[in-house]
Amino acid sequence: MNQRFVYSLLVLLSVEPLLLAADDPITVAPTISVTGDAEIKVAPDRAILRFAIISKEKVLDEAASKNDKIVSDVTDFLKASGVEDKFINTDLIRIHPVYPNQQGSSFGSVNLPRMSPATPNRNPDQLKPIGYSANRRLSITVTDLAKLETIYKGLLSKGVNSIDGVDFETSELRKHRDAARLKAIAAAREKATALAGALDAKLAGVQSIREDHVHFPSPFSASQNSVSFATPMAPLNVASSAIARGEISVNASVAVVFELKETDF
Repeated sequence: MNQRFVYSLLVLLSVEPLLLAADDPITVAPTISVTGDAEIKVAPDRAILRFAIISKEKVLDEAASKNDKIVSDVTDFLKASGVEDKFINTDLIRIHPVYPNQQGSSFGSVNLPRMSPATPNRNPDQLKPIGYSANRRLSITVTDLAKLETIYKGLLSKGVNSIDGVDFETSELRKHRDAARLKAIAAAREKATALAGALDAKLAGVQSIREDHVHFPSPFSASQNSVSFATPMAPLNVASSAIARGEISVNASVAVVFELKETDF
């Protein structure tokens, strides 16, 4: 057998499958893409309270000592109220000088007026600190919400002079998120079945599924370990009404692509 005949035979054998494939085109299964959303409302079972202790004195050591004393009293009160050490966190410690050109805080009985940095002919004394501010910021986790109001008022009576806010949380976030995901998947299936049924089609299977990230608008926020509803505290008033807990929304969203059975229209 000569080489030319072998080469022609090989070309024929390699082209023949292509010709057969051209007579049998690839069919793509029809699909339907839908999204499913779900929201679960749950009652919070713990709270994170954020507050600060600010002490201002003319002498640095006095400002620091006063701040330390109030922090010690606050810590003793929290422990006596049933807040464990692991739930008491120091978020910030700061001591800094205060100058005459800053909005006047009082040191002892002296009220310091505000002086603009642009004031001409300032003498060198205006560049010297006229006092010091010691600031300690803390956060606590209250696991017994029945004690939250009492703890809040107790902090004020012990010298806390800045309440930054409270976040209500659930300690069973994972369980509630799993339940929300299942509801979202069920919602997606229900939507796909209704849409397909309107065209006399039926679902055949699932081609893909994806969980969409849910972004919570302010003031609602979420993270992997906590869901919180940020509630700014009312003005410092020990006689204020009880702190409202509200409910926490746990959301889930999924995108699903279903395959459809062949249908003759």
